[in-house]
Amino acid sequence: MLIDKIILAKTKYTPEDFTGGNIQVSTSKYTLQLTVKLILYFGYNATRNPISTQIKVQEKDIPVLAEELIIKAKNYLDALRGVDADEVLDLNSFVTNRYEGGTNSLRGAPRDSDSVDSVDRVDSDRVDRDTTSSVVYIPSKENVLSVWNENVSNIGMTKLRNISDARYKKLKTRINRNHNFLDNLLEALEIAAASSFIMKSSWFGFDWLVANDDNIIKVLEGNYNDK
Repeated sequence: MLIDKIILAKTKYTPEDFTGGNIQVSTSKYTLQLTVKLILYFGYNATRNPISTQIKVQEKDIPVLAEELIIKAKNYLDALRGVDADEVLDLNSFVTNRYEGGTNSLRGAPRDSDSVDSVDRVDSDRVDRDTTSSVVYIPSKENVLSVWNENVSNIGMTKLRNISDARYKKLKTRINRNHNFLDNLLEALEIAAASSFIMKSSWFGFDWLVANDDNIIKVLEGNYNDK
């Protein structure tokens, strides 16, 4: 399977650790780019938050990966529950096509205890509404901390100790104003990792990115890229 090859090559896990996944197709109005990511889940951490990893994949691989996600999820449920997979999983309810804020996703197979997926690749357990009454998915503080620290550790940045109420309030404001903010946040980290100016700075970090609507756009637009 292509997914198994990706897991072995790109993660520290094995195909047997797989518990679910989804394919995220996101667009950015700031960079005019389309990004395809395979999001894989590998069980839960000590606080019962899903362990996930994101891997960029090619657009041409989407049909194969989507089919393989379904097969692996059915096999996982079959092994987990010990009954025929077709009795466990209704394919129509398993695959959800969702359009929200410029993001299409095929959801994987979360356990019964999982909450609804956010646009970002972290499971949400809070739902806020903006002034237009459209549903906005807000991840928990714990999930934000886990995903942020996992990504910054990959590029050698200092991890956060906690997500304070003040930080969380600013993050929710950013998400309510830009439903793609969580995607943009992780994209900004990837861009930052390639910028010697940012990596040498003391100002770049979570607090700076959520402080206002403009800072993250500056990163996405390449204002700090190496010349």
